[in-house]
Amino acid sequence: TREIPRFYFHERYQNFLSTWKAKAAHKHPKSFINERVQCYLSQLKAMNGEDEIIFIPLHAKRINDRDTPSQFKKTENVLKILDEEPRVVLLGDPGSGKSKCLYQKAISLANNWEFNKTWPLLISLYDYSESGLRSLLLKQLPGLYWVDIEADINSGKILLILDGLNECPSKLYEYCHQDIVFLLRDYPTANII
Repeated sequence: TREIPRFYFHERYQNFLSTWKAKAAHKHPKSFINERVQCYLSQLKAMNGEDEIIFIPLHAKRINDRDTPSQFKKTENVLKILDEEPRVVLLGDPGSGKSKCLYQKAISLANNWEFNKTWPLLISLYDYSESGLRSLLLKQLPGLYWVDIEADINSGKILLILDGLNECPSKLYEYCHQDIVFLLRDYPTANII
């Protein structure tokens, strides 16, 4: 693996902080934020109609960091696991249906969303760029600032669904990985798949 210069993250973090502080004073009203969320969820639901592929539920074994192979449990429906666990890493072979399963989870939440309920923010890491993960998240919610969604991310009201780490541009893989690590560290109660 390649070593990432520490100054790169420090510089990006300082740039983010200065932008965030400038925009923090301009946090949008809750009604505007809800309007943007509804618009995003409507677009997500509309994508469901474009997809002719039939979803076949995946089954997987739930494994904790502390489990040994002898402790692995029987296979379970992946959507059930995603409903029960606040943080999940879904591993599988290429083409096994991981992305489709995450998409199905996002559509299900979008279809059943009500105000003050958890809603999905589905992100394809294929689109990751040098502007970072937070910018990629906000790209799905045009007009909003990080300060508009930060509390909802930390409280678990937003389910972050990060799809396709292996599809991230190879030259940016380490940066993307590090952004995810920082997100997990900075928002310890966030729900992230």
